[in-house]
Amino acid sequence: MTGRVMMNRELAAGIYLISLRLPEAFPTPAPGQFVMIKVMDGHDPLLRRPFSIHAFTRVKDYAILEILYKVVGRATKLLSSLPGEAAISIMGPLGQGFALIPARKNIIIIAGGMGLAPLSFLVQQYMNVIRSDASHGGLFRRVICYIGAAGADFLVELEKIEACCEDIRVSTDDGSCGFHGNVIELFRRDQAFYNPDDAAVYACGPAIMLKALAKIFAETEFFCQVSMEERMACGLGACLGCAVAGKGQEGQMTYQRVCQEGPVFNIRDLNWKE
Repeated sequence: MTGRVMMNRELAAGIYLISLRLPEAFPTPAPGQFVMIKVMDGHDPLLRRPFSIHAFTRVKDYAILEILYKVVGRATKLLSSLPGEAAISIMGPLGQGFALIPARKNIIIIAGGMGLAPLSFLVQQYMNVIRSDASHGGLFRRVICYIGAAGADFLVELEKIEACCEDIRVSTDDGSCGFHGNVIELFRRDQAFYNPDDAAVYACGPAIMLKALAKIFAETEFFCQVSMEERMACGLGACLGCAVAGKGQEGQMTYQRVCQEGPVFNIRDLNWKE
């Protein structure tokens, strides 16, 4: 489908938020799914690029999709320069999203750097469930968000998270805001306060961060899903360019396509030794 730019602004150095107006017929995505995007004019770059869905709403006869992205190459540089009403070709929603488990009391979000991009949408969905249940005297739940960045200048979209989640715990690598260290170290400090039987953990961030989290959970019963970030060429599973190492039912090595079997995986279904 063709989307139109409503807003495209820089939140921090090289980090942008773009809002796209889409036709009413665009399917409602699940948190964790993604879209493949191509700027309409020209053939350079030729291939579409994958982007997590940061937020999605419906307004009368159209939909609004938000994408949080970082300029890392030619395609994202071109995207960052698009003015209002510019046309964008969008394919999606694609992939497997997060599994919501409303019965868990503690919903734990762990976002490192640009890992906040898909997790913000998940927080919004959980809070909708919690507010709906609260109005009917339902189970007490809380969402705890651990958000990490290199420094205070790169902590973006906190206002959006604060509007949904009252319990936010921040870490910065340089100590300029919140806990001085990485977000996994911050979570590890609190881990003993959570019961695996009534907690659900969702994470996204650099591979080294997710690998550290997998090591922490290796000997526990925590439910944990992670959203993987990989380069994609087609987004449909045909090119096999986004495959990551996984585990078969008997522990043998397998390969999973991030665009089809993912981008969301159970953290125990991936082979973190590779």
